[in-house]
Amino acid sequence: AQHGAAFAIERRGGGFAAAFICPAYFVHGDGDPAAADRGALERLRAAFRSGGAESVRSLVWRRTAEVGRCWFWSPEWSLSYDPA
Repeated sequence: AQHGAAFAIERRGGGFAAAFICPAYFVHGDGDPAAADRGALERLRAAFRSGGAESVRSLVWRRTAEVGRCWFWSPEWSLSYDPA
């Protein structure tokens, strides 16, 4: 099982608002989790270790996000502290 979080995501204008709901655990039912982007997986694990998911305010989808303003950052999507 992988430690994770549930977020409520809501489309707002040109972005997506995000709000932490609760911790969650995930079990891979299909596919190979080892095939995932290793760098992104390690950054996500580090984000969970450091805490602060409840401070996430937006999902940045398919555009560049400021790394220092994100709880989790990847080239394709990020969870940001900034409002949508």
